[in-house]
Amino acid sequence: EAQTPEVASRENVGGVLWELDSAKPKVEPASSEKLPPAASSKRRRLDAELGARRACEAGDTSTATVLQALEAADIPWNGSRKNVMADGIESVQGMLLGIYAFGANVGVSNATDRNPWLSRLLAAFAQEQNPGFTFTSIQVNKNYAARPHVDKNNLGTSIIIGLGSYEGGDLWAHDDEDNGDVSFELKEDISCMYHYRSGTTYKGRDVDIRNQWLTFNGNRLHFTRPFVGDRYSLVYFTSDRYAHVPEGARVALGTAGFSFSWASAALQESLKEKLDEKKRCREALDAERREKLRLEKEALGHCFARTWSR
Repeated sequence: EAQTPEVASRENVGGVLWELDSAKPKVEPASSEKLPPAASSKRRRLDAELGARRACEAGDTSTATVLQALEAADIPWNGSRKNVMADGIESVQGMLLGIYAFGANVGVSNATDRNPWLSRLLAAFAQEQNPGFTFTSIQVNKNYAARPHVDKNNLGTSIIIGLGSYEGGDLWAHDDEDNGDVSFELKEDISCMYHYRSGTTYKGRDVDIRNQWLTFNGNRLHFTRPFVGDRYSLVYFTSDRYAHVPEGARVALGTAGFSFSWASAALQESLKEKLDEKKRCREALDAERREKLRLEKEALGHCFARTWSR
């Protein structure tokens, strides 16, 4: 819709023109009780986008402003992230901004298209406070304590920050050399690039990430400690499928405010190291499984074991 002289001021947010008066929509606010769920969700998202746009245009990427934008955002419920959901939890609130990779598909997420100004604000927030760290994706989480898991599709190095009014919620992260000062006994097998075994104790560190940035390896075991209050976490990382992102998606990512060096030699080296390590881990796990199977067959009797060995 073209701007008309009759309207003194309008802003285009998500394809919708808002009539402004003293930086507020002229439309009478409607409570969620008066609107159907889908309409209420859209209204909330558009209001949040308006605030995020103003913050971007003002160059305001402060922690307080980012928290305010997250509190206003319509963060959807998701029931597909089984690897992070605690027992008894059927869905969690979260969304992925930037590049996603699922099966053979790689591209810019739908959430990025629906929240263009929030995407720009969160990208600028990290880039302002962590110059030199590049990323393709931002995982936005709200009010859930992730169970022990591994981010297998990440290139490895990630940064995370917690925002909100909460107590607890430290991030436990497995130390690369297993030299941490906080031990944790795993209650389930987690087979990823590394094979984490149930009943095994691993050493790591509890880190308070509230209003503090932490660099950690997402390919290692990590989880969130219990907390009370409202807790948001932002995880910035590079997809290990970044080299397969089509040109159109690369342009769209730049439009969304992400500054990413697609031809970075350092990233290419990191990807090679991950693939080599992944291959070594897979070969070691296969050898372990073959040996276990051999011992099981051997227990059935000498003749059977001799035949099996041949």
